[in-house]
Amino acid sequence: MNYLDRMIQSIIGNKRNTILMLLICLVLSALILISLCIKTTAANTVDQIRNSVETNVNVYTSSSYDSNAACSSLISENDVEQLRKSDNVKDANYYIRSLAYATDFTSKITNAQEANEERKKEELARDKAQAMEKAESSGMVLDNETLKQYDYVPPYNVYVQGNTDTKYNLDFSNGMAQLFLGRLINESDDHACIIHVDLAKDNGLTLGSTITIENLNKKQVRLKVVGIYYRASDNANYIYSPYMNLENAIYTDLVSCYELNENKNLTTVQFAMRDPELNSSFRKQVKGIADNKYLTKADDNSYQMIAGTLRITIVITNVVLIAILLLGAVILTLVVAISMRDRDYEIGILLSMGEQKYKIIIQMLGELLLPTIAGGMLGIVASVCVEGIISKLLGNIVQLSISISFSSIGWMFLSAIGLTMLGAVIMIVKVLRYQPKSILMHIE
Repeated sequence: MNYLDRMIQSIIGNKRNTILMLLICLVLSALILISLCIKTTAANTVDQIRNSVETNVNVYTSSSYDSNAACSSLISENDVEQLRKSDNVKDANYYIRSLAYATDFTSKITNAQEANEERKKEELARDKAQAMEKAESSGMVLDNETLKQYDYVPPYNVYVQGNTDTKYNLDFSNGMAQLFLGRLINESDDHACIIHVDLAKDNGLTLGSTITIENLNKKQVRLKVVGIYYRASDNANYIYSPYMNLENAIYTDLVSCYELNENKNLTTVQFAMRDPELNSSFRKQVKGIADNKYLTKADDNSYQMIAGTLRITIVITNVVLIAILLLGAVILTLVVAISMRDRDYEIGILLSMGEQKYKIIIQMLGELLLPTIAGGMLGIVASVCVEGIISKLLGNIVQLSISISFSSIGWMFLSAIGLTMLGAVIMIVKVLRYQPKSILMHIE
C-alpha cells in the first residue's frame, strides 16, 4: 500500500480526529475571512473617500473676519502664487469681504432695524442741538469738523463676497446656499453677481437685470445678475446691522470686489486640495512661506471623522486577526501533538519496513491539509451566510458594508494552511529525528 492510499484510509479511519480538525479549521477560516473582509473593505472605503472627497484649506490673517479689515493689507499675492504651485493644490479661490450700500434697489431691512436707525437720528439731532446751545451760551462757534460728528451716517445694508469661483465658496459647497436660477460665478466673469431670491422678488429683478452698489466713498459698481440663490435657513435677522440679514448677501467676482474696495488686498484664500491626507503638510508649508503671519484652517472635518472611524475599525480588526492567528496556531499545534502521540508505533513500523521519511511526512501532512482545505471551503460558506448580518451591524456603527473578495479568500486559505503547517512542525521534527529501532524501543 502506498503512502497516498494510507493517507485516505487514515482520514476515513480516524473520524474523530478528522471531524475535530475540520470543525477547528471551519471556525478559524470563517473568523479569518470575515476579519480580512472587514479590514479590506474599510481600507478600500478610506481610499475611495480620499480620492473622491473635496477638501479645502483656508489661508487668512487674524483680521480677515474683521469688517473693518476689507481695505487693509492682508495676504500677499506672491505668497498665494507660490502656494498654488504645490503638488497637492488643485485650485485656489480668492475670497474678499466688503460692505456696501444698495443704490438702485432696496435691501432687506427689518422693522426693528428701521426703528433703531430712527432712534439714532433723533439721538444725533438732540446731541447736536445741545452742543450748539452750549457753545452759543459760552460764546463759541462750533467748526464744521466738530459738527460733522453729529451727522447721521446710514449703516451698510449689503454684504458682498468676491470669489474667484463661487463653487468653492463655503456657503455653496456646504449647502447653506443653493442655486435657484442661473449659474455660479467663475474666474472669467466680470461685474457679475448672484443675489438672494427674496431680494430679487422684492425688487423685480431677474436673470440679466443690473444692480448698483457703492462704497463709503461713493464709488459705484454696476453688476449683472447671473444667478439667484436661496438659503436652507433664512430666519436669522439682526437688529443693528442690515447687512447681516442673510437676504442681503451678494456674491460677485473678484474684479468687482477689487473695484468696490479700490484696492487688490485679499481677505482669505481657499485652496482646493487633491489629497486630504496631505492637508497637514500643506498647512506647514504655508507657515514656512509666510513666516507664521498667516492662519490656516482645513475644511476636512467630515473626512477626518469618517476616515478616523474606519481606521479605528482597521486597527481593531488587525488586533482581532492577530489574536485569531495566535489562538489558531496554539490549538492546531495541540491537536497535532495529541494526534501524533498515538502514532509512534505506526511510524516505527513504516520506517522499519523501509518506507522513506519524506513519504511518511507527505502522508501526515495530507491528513492535516485535506481537512484544512475542506474546513476553509465550509468557512467560505459560513462567511457568506453571516456576511449580511455583519454588514448590517457594522452599517449602524461605521456605515460599512463588507463584501467577500477573491483576494480575501486567497489570504484566508494561505493563513489556514500556514497555521496547519506550523502545527505540523512537531510531527515533521519527530519523524526526522527518530530511527525505527529507537521509536520501537521507546514504545516497548
